[in-house]
Amino acid sequence: MKKTTVMVLMVALLGTAGCTSKPSTFGSRVAAEGESRMGLAQQWEKGSKDVAAGNDLVKRGKRRVAEGKSEISKGESEISRGEKLIKRGRAEMKDAEKRYEPKKEG
Repeated sequence: MKKTTVMVLMVALLGTAGCTSKPSTFGSRVAAEGESRMGLAQQWEKGSKDVAAGNDLVKRGKRRVAEGKSEISKGESEISRGEKLIKRGRAEMKDAEKRYEPKKEG
């Protein structure tokens, strides 16, 4: 950021020196180049921020995927336990029905 500030001051200083109607001077050429490089510096800074934001998103996404896989595993375990309970419960019901003897009237 300090380099950016220095570049702005340098461009401003050299820009005022080149604001004459004289032919292109070394100072005006340096000022024009400074403006061009300033754009490159700003582009690089934006790119750097995008990379940092992208890294954060990737990290957060990987964490969510891991959490999701854990939740899937828990869900599958619950389904398995539920299916076993259903099977056992149906067997108990069937056994109770077979052993049922109606009261004889009498």
